[in-house]
Parts: sequence; structure tokens; C-alpha cells
Amino acid sequence: MHEIRTITESGKKFAVIPLQDYEKLCQNAEMNHDIAAYDAAVALGQESFPISLYDKIDAGENPILVFRNYRRLTQTALAEQAGIQRSMLSAIEHGKKTGSIASIQAIARVLDVSLDDLI
Repeated sequence: MHEIRTITESGKKFAVIPLQDYEKLCQNAEMNHDIAAYDAAVALGQESFPISLYDKIDAGENPILVFRNYRRLTQTALAEQAGIQRSMLSAIEHGKKTGSIASIQAIARVLDVSLDDLI
């Protein structure tokens, strides 16, 4: 085990660690937070999604398109179930239109995701 270096400032004692070790501790803390959030969601019976979905969204893909494909729905099927025109859904998925709140809520309901997942 490594000897812990300390410094004292204003009567408080601090551990001094290499920046790389500090950054690793921060990453681990964030991962532990994510794991706890996942465990809490599972305990409540909430659906979990593969990280690959969120990777696609983070990479710039439209969330509605990503979740529609995950649910294996065609544009026509999603549009019909949400009560909107397929052309409107296509325009929303391709960023040409934003869609009304009511439309996005209907899409979220059909996809069984939260509104936050889509916006």
C-alpha cells in the first residue's frame, strides 16, 4: 500500500493524490451513482434500455427514430397509433419539424417512454 501524503491548510488535513488517481475516483463515483439509479429503476419495475440506444442519441440520432426502431415499429404504425400523419412523423424524425407537444406526448405514449426521453 502506498504511503498517503497529506497537507494541512487552515487547520484542515488533506490527502494528496496524483491527478490520474483523483480522476479515476471521480469516474468510479459516477459509475456507482449510475448503478444505484439503475438498481432503483429495476426495483420499481421500470424498463431499462441498452446503453447503445443512448449512444445513438448522444451521437445525434433522433430519439424518436431510435426508440421507434428499438420497438420495431414502422413510421406508418407509429403514426397511426399516435394519431398523427406519417409525413409529420417523418419530418420530426429528420429534424425538419419539431411537432407539437401533444404529438410528442402521443408518440411517447405509443413508444412507452417518458417525454423526457424524446426531447
